[in-house]
Amino acid sequence: MRSTLILLGMFLWLTAMAAWLAPRKRALLRKHGMHLTRHDLIQLTREDFQAWTLYRDTCLLVGVGMLGALVVLLTH
Repeated sequence: MRSTLILLGMFLWLTAMAAWLAPRKRALLRKHGMHLTRHDLIQLTREDFQAWTLYRDTCLLVGVGMLGALVVLLTH
């Protein structure tokens, strides 16, 4: 039962993260061109504040998710 709740929590975290970041990424791609690679987006963070905040928020959310996974791993 506990492992099911853990998996459900991880699924909900990934879904919420994607729902929060995907529209912002689509808006950024519409603004600068739909064919930007991941490397181009990272380079764009030097020039565009919107790209920088998207990158920062992505790193923050992934970091919190990894920290949560580590806590679950160590306490399970």
